[in-house]
Amino acid sequence: MISFSRALEQYPLPPHAPVTIFGGLGAITGDRPEHVQVGLTIAPAGVTGTLLVCVELASDPPATRPSDVQQSALLRFLTEYAALDQFRIALSAMLNNGDEAILRGTGT
Repeated sequence: MISFSRALEQYPLPPHAPVTIFGGLGAITGDRPEHVQVGLTIAPAGVTGTLLVCVELASDPPATRPSDVQQSALLRFLTEYAALDQFRIALSAMLNNGDEAILRGTGT
């Protein structure tokens, strides 16, 4: 989590290497577990300073049912560097004393 927070300090974020963090179950390929339960990816969305945020959420993989019944959601929204910097600061505080960190979208 600390390396994720530090990666958010980059300006601008590298266009071909999004900042990611994943948690889940199973074998890890690259930085991504086989069954992602929580994932956050932040990458530039063009050249105007807009960022694309992708949030992945999923339940535990079903042990007795086909994997297509696993509950999951993929959220995408746009934000900008000012909001990302506020999130990074809040994330660092959260790691130190348990506060919350919210990444707000731009609404456009």
